Amino acid sequence: MDLASDIYPPLPTETKVSAVKDLDISLLKSLGMDDTEIKAFIKQRVAYLQKNHIFIQDISIPDKSSFVDYSSLNNVESKGDVRAMLSKLAVIKLNGGLCTSMGCSGGKGLIEVKSNVTFLDLTVHHIEHLNSTYGVNIPLL
Repeated sequence: MDLASDIYPPLPTETKVSAVKDLDISLLKSLGMDDTEIKAFIKQRVAYLQKNHIFIQDISIPDKSSFVDYSSLNNVESKGDVRAMLSKLAVIKLNGGLCTSMGCSGGKGLIEVKSNVTFLDLTVHHIEHLNSTYGVNIPLL
């Protein structure tokens, strides 16, 4: 049994070939990626789609000059500006293991924080609040 094949079923040949062709480079540029970052992203994407291994030593930490200092960010005053930014957002909720070391039998997202409200409930309520306040539809993955 090949565990990798069970988790990542083989991709059709046409998917492997179109790994770069179907990629919207303008989207990556609009996210602020420069040409070097885009090339690195494409290389990793092709490797993933071809099920090659990605080794940690092949991944480099970005230079500090590529980070933006939080205090230099502009305040967003307009609800429309916030809506425009939130329309580009997706939330991926990763909780790690099953929390068995804490004596739980389920996932960490199911731990009650307060009177029948779990961590996952808090995340869902937060996203629902943003969706209703700004008229967006933020996906929770």
